Amino acid sequence: MDIIEEKQQTGSIIVTTQYPIAKWHHRMPDSTMADAICDRLTSKAYKFNMKGEQSMRIKNQKSQDK
Repeated sequence: MDIIEEKQQTGSIIVTTQYPIAKWHHRMPDSTMADAICDRLTSKAYKFNMKGEQSMRIKNQKSQDK
């Protein structure tokens, strides 16, 4: 949280994730901290949703199932 607060005032933070922003909250155990983190990270965010081929994890699982 300290890093987020510091960078929010002086720099940038780049976050990459495989989860949609709407599901971030459920992945954090403390709901108060989750609120604070999500608010700070998304308040002035530029969001890019990248679409492409399936992830390597899904491809590997399919090939192992054969």
